Amino acid sequence: VYPGTSPGRTKICNPDLSGTLPQQVLIRTFSRFASSDCTGTMLTDSIAITAAHCVNDRGSNNDVLVFPPERNCGRLSSNYGIEACKVVEKLEGDICQDDGHDIAL
Repeated sequence: VYPGTSPGRTKICNPDLSGTLPQQVLIRTFSRFASSDCTGTMLTDSIAITAAHCVNDRGSNNDVLVFPPERNCGRLSSNYGIEACKVVEKLEGDICQDDGHDIAL
């Protein structure tokens, strides 16, 4: 947390510039025409959380790969990712408003 920030205006400082936090993962989703990368956080040894818009264009759950933190930087090969066996998502409403949802496990 940045020192000197006023209450209610706290900012998180991420000193992990090289992608070494054990709970930090890269989530790569392949769609019919492209692939996209998003960050995620491991909640348990087998459950990651990310934004639903990151995975909603997949053709199947096998199109979502999770990479460990040491693979977050530099070139990635799809051979190193772990395929998702199940994806649960909720993407609805205006995500900029209180009634919006953009979450996936």
